[in-house]
Amino acid sequence: MPNTIRLVSLALVPLLLVCTISAQAAEGVVEAPSTVNATYVEPSATRQLKPTEKIGSLFNLNVQNDYVLQRLTERTYWFQKNYYATTFYVGDEGVLLFDPLDGAGQSLKDAIASVTNLPIRAIVYSHNHVDHIGSIKEFTKDSGKLRIIASAPTADQQAHTKSSHPPATDTVSWPNGSFTLEDLAEKVQPAEGFLVIPWSRCLPE
Repeated sequence: MPNTIRLVSLALVPLLLVCTISAQAAEGVVEAPSTVNATYVEPSATRQLKPTEKIGSLFNLNVQNDYVLQRLTERTYWFQKNYYATTFYVGDEGVLLFDPLDGAGQSLKDAIASVTNLPIRAIVYSHNHVDHIGSIKEFTKDSGKLRIIASAPTADQQAHTKSSHPPATDTVSWPNGSFTLEDLAEKVQPAEGFLVIPWSRCLPE
């Protein structure tokens, strides 16, 4: 038993060193000048990001915070955790979440709850990689009527690989299919089988 404890303790040393170094590195990272003359701003869940603005110090923010949340348009928000980012859309009756990022389920719920009391009605699988959809079960366990939207190639991949993640409830034909949420109608954007949300929904006007 003492040897086991000693081995576990030694195994934790590199992890502790990495965490310490990462925290120290975050404090010393200086934002590089923008190559497109953008203005760096603090993230805000209430103020819409302007076309000439970028969120500053994202490296530091990812190290120091559980997540980063930025309002993009009246209804669209950008979320980042552990350097993985996604977006969600707040409708009149519910929320459309694009990719339930692996390891970010509770953080996504917290971020969405911080801006709306509406339930999550639909989730989009952009593709079948676990780093993008790994937290899906944290959402399906809370709702038996959750829509899961995916392109036909993604649904086919899930079936072929016998994915452990819940299959799509709504399969969108590719490359010319579309889906609707409330009065929102979105076309599939051709991207080699990926289902992506048009830039017009994510960028401020």
